[in-house]
Amino acid sequence: MEIRMNCDIFAYREEIFFGLSLKQILILLPGAMLSALIYMLLSGAGLSGTGGWAAILVSAPFVYFSVFRYQGMTGMETFMTLIRYIYLPKTYVLRKGNFAIEMREETDAE
Repeated sequence: MEIRMNCDIFAYREEIFFGLSLKQILILLPGAMLSALIYMLLSGAGLSGTGGWAAILVSAPFVYFSVFRYQGMTGMETFMTLIRYIYLPKTYVLRKGNFAIEMREETDAE
């Protein structure tokens, strides 16, 4: 007997505020506060245009790590996967032999 489940249940996320989860909100808040502070400091010095671009550049990593999703992974998980791929040693197992012939012999023996 087979019990069917809705596939959307695996993609379920608890939304708290504006469709964002608690983890996303906790990552976005420091970015928003930091970008607002930078904008106020630079606009107070008479650089309002530069302050706006600086605020965008400061908040971009926070948005990437919290909101961005790629192949079911959040931005932080994607970044950590990339770091592991680049810096962790890759191990390769090399064996002598022809695996195609060995597989054929095993299947013929059965």
